[in-house]
Amino acid sequence: MEGHLAAAPPDVPTRIRRAAGRRRLQWSAGLAAALLTLVGCTAAPPSETSSPSVPTIRSSPVVAPSLATSAPSAATPSPSEGLSESPVAVGAETARATALAYETDRAGGNWEAAWTLLAPYSQHIIGSLAEFQKLEQAYNKDGGSIFKLADPTRDEGLFSQDFLGDAYVDVRDTGDINRAWLVFVDHPNVRGASASQVGLLVAPVGEQWLVWIAH
Repeated sequence: MEGHLAAAPPDVPTRIRRAAGRRRLQWSAGLAAALLTLVGCTAAPPSETSSPSVPTIRSSPVVAPSLATSAPSAATPSPSEGLSESPVAVGAETARATALAYETDRAGGNWEAAWTLLAPYSQHIIGSLAEFQKLEQAYNKDGGSIFKLADPTRDEGLFSQDFLGDAYVDVRDTGDINRAWLVFVDHPNVRGASASQVGLLVAPVGEQWLVWIAH
């Protein structure tokens, strides 16, 4: 018999295996395509990748301790801050204050207060409180109630036994001559240079400062 013979159809199990194989290939291809799509969506192309932004840090400027305005200053204190006056300066101020107190009481007629500021040496020279009052009342009447104090001095030409006489000796013997000062008091309304100016020697006797009428 001439002609081609038709191939025998595969048996059923063979068709099932082939169909299953084609489905596995299609599923694998679909899964691969899905994965590629997912990767493409989540991963940005290299050309579009931007550098990560650096966060801006805002803070107050830091001041070095040596420049901070609130830091303690290491500079030398000014004379008015933290520095004590020398004993010599303190003694001069005390001497002037004592002379001023004496002259204020004397010129104002406060006789007892002025008398208690006089050293026993000067009290003895005058004699008594009553005599002191009599003398000073007359002096004030002649213009002695107006006075001006000079700065205390220890000038060698004035602060000496030759110039101050026995008052200097008494201060040396009964007081502290090393802390004594000479204070001149001028009474401009009193006539005569010798009468208008008085020299007060001021020195401590123990803790009390006293006045010697010296010149």
